[in-house]
Amino acid sequence: MAAHVDEALRIWRTDGVYPAFEFMQLVGVPKTVAMRLLCSPEQHRKTDRRRTSR
Repeated sequence: MAAHVDEALRIWRTDGVYPAFEFMQLVGVPKTVAMRLLCSPEQHRKTDRRRTSR
């Protein structure tokens, strides 16, 4: 899901909120997560906290 969210943020920056929301709905991101992400840009992570592959 994190990769989908990252892609949605890219879409949001280039194409706007609605295309990013549509993308998240198509790939199965829960609506509450999508709304929180798109309505609170100040809450976006500054760095990727996921573990890197070894």
